[in-house]
Amino acid sequence: MVEAIVFFVPLCLVVSLVYAATKHDGTRRILWEGLHLFVITVGGLAGLAVVMYLLCRFLQPSPWL
Repeated sequence: MVEAIVFFVPLCLVVSLVYAATKHDGTRRILWEGLHLFVITVGGLAGLAVVMYLLCRFLQPSPWL
């Protein structure tokens, strides 16, 4: 699990910075927009992971079916 996070976080950071660099001019604007996109991406994926965990945890098939 930790190994996946070690590769996931820098990848999200680099992708968000590159995407921001294609949309904006100026270093300060690129850094702020990149950070904003990074937070949205990581937060959204973490939220999705929590939802998937809860679905798998509480919607297991009943042994009587």
